Amino acid sequence: MVEQDIAPAMGSTGKSAAGVRVQFTTPANIQLSMYSLPIYRDFTQRHGYDIGYRDIGYLLLVPHDRWDRHLESVALQQSMGAPVEVLDPIEAQRYVAFDSKGLAGATYGPWDGIIDPHMATHAWVSMGKTLGVEYHLNTPVTAIERLHEGWVIHSGDTVFQCGHIVNATGAWSADVGRLAGLEVPVGPKRIQIFLSAPIEDPRTYPLTIDLATGVYLRSEGDRVLFGLDNLDQDFGFSEGMDW
Repeated sequence: MVEQDIAPAMGSTGKSAAGVRVQFTTPANIQLSMYSLPIYRDFTQRHGYDIGYRDIGYLLLVPHDRWDRHLESVALQQSMGAPVEVLDPIEAQRYVAFDSKGLAGATYGPWDGIIDPHMATHAWVSMGKTLGVEYHLNTPVTAIERLHEGWVIHSGDTVFQCGHIVNATGAWSADVGRLAGLEVPVGPKRIQIFLSAPIEDPRTYPLTIDLATGVYLRSEGDRVLFGLDNLDQDFGFSEGMDW
């Protein structure tokens, strides 16, 4: 495994809000989550590593104009075994207080939750080492060559030869794919996440998303982590905050 950074989880993974859920709108995403969520949920028991999994749930707040389509997605989720609850705005208030104006209802996924991305990544790395995986950090891929059988990967003057390549580079997938002559339809976009001052509400807020605006929040200790999914954000690797 070759990694461009000096340590694992220094890219998008380590900076994420780290949500895991089954409330998706396509069968493929739902099926992937139904397979992976039990792995996260039972990780400590199965593998002996704490990855910070907490089933705080996902609460989706749905406006009137998206309600009917959202219920179709819920029916799909439930048909595939996902335990998703349909709530009216008053029932949803027991999880977190919000202005219900313009909302038709909400859905809650009790299997949904969060993990600690750093703890999870380092757990996978440790498990990989016990199986003989070699990790090469601070090793960005600079060129890829196709051989008659297999591939050659270059990182500066360092060369690796392999039978197959797995491009698991996230936002960098298009750049790495291009080195192999492939067009991967993936691009980087900045998502901004903020952390509040300590609050007095003793409840643990689920990861709550307002589908009308893209604003989301969840508890982070005695604080609230919140952000906005800005679909108008330009593609690029820009970082920093807009205040």
